[in-house]
Amino acid sequence: MSSSPAAPSRRHLTALLVVLVVVQFGAPITLHGHGWALVYLAVYIGLIAVAVTRFAANHVQHRVLIGASVAMAGAGVWFAFHQESTAAQGALMAGIGLLQAALLVTMSGALLRPPPDLRTIDMLLIALGAYLLIGGVFGAVMGLQEIAVPGSWQASTGEALTWQDMVYTSM
Repeated sequence: MSSSPAAPSRRHLTALLVVLVVVQFGAPITLHGHGWALVYLAVYIGLIAVAVTRFAANHVQHRVLIGASVAMAGAGVWFAFHQESTAAQGALMAGIGLLQAALLVTMSGALLRPPPDLRTIDMLLIALGAYLLIGGVFGAVMGLQEIAVPGSWQASTGEALTWQDMVYTSM
């Protein structure tokens, strides 16, 4: 007989939502140099810490989140020091997409099979987080497509978009 996982606390759900907003809308800060790219990576590490410790309901989810986190962190460090490298940009986009997809699947479990003590406000926080993650995954896919086929996405002015623009505007 298995017990259902405990509901994440509202404090952790709120922290996750705040970190997701910063991550999704803060990508353009990486254009300002290595230091800001590392700050952005540190915020992502906060996202990873909250997600892995609070949302992995079982060992499989925990391992998937840890693996995606390691991939994203490694790609993020590579990118922080080689921002002009197309390969580093692609690795970062893949890492972001993988991590956010893993988080989305993990959090969606709480929406599809909510723990009995989960309140409506908690469900709304999870749903908002899932919405931000969907946008992030879409932004990562857009970024990968633009890296693979330059000119795939353009601003209304006709200028090419950077991956930071795509993550930011994917919302």
